[in-house]
Amino acid sequence: MSNGIIYLFKGFSNIVVVLLGKEQVSGGRIMKVKIILVSVLMLIVGSISCSAAVKINLKKQLVGTSWNLVSISGDDVSYADITLSIEKKEINGFSGVNNYFGNYRITGNRISVSKLGMTRMAGDKDLMDIEQEYANILENVKQVSLKQDRLTLTTGDDEYLEFILSDDNIMY
Repeated sequence: MSNGIIYLFKGFSNIVVVLLGKEQVSGGRIMKVKIILVSVLMLIVGSISCSAAVKINLKKQLVGTSWNLVSISGDDVSYADITLSIEKKEINGFSGVNNYFGNYRITGNRISVSKLGMTRMAGDKDLMDIEQEYANILENVKQVSLKQDRLTLTTGDDEYLEFILSDDNIMY
């Protein structure tokens, strides 16, 4: 890695000499140009490293956590006691009347849920309607956002599920 950076640095130095002319890049000016180039390279490498770390950490932060649904697209549904547990490759929880399970995949801030299954018990009509809406949105989520103790799953149609961290969890 360091050899590649040195070659890249030498390449930048040569470009600067060609662009500015040899007489303009002499003595102290070449040192200033090198310092600027090193600074730019450090910023580029640092930003690439940081963005990769954020993507990796999101999934790591979510695995092993449990969440309580508080709203569906802004409507309060906390009374339905809907839960979401996130494991290494699977999700599961209680959807108001039934238990559910499925697979998921997170890449960066993108998420997809597949193979969603559910038990088939009947219950209160209002809870069953909320459960159906929850399952439909969950199967179509495209983005995931984690801010402190809030998890938001969003579809491409501006529908979203907002959760708060269950009291059973400790975030690291």
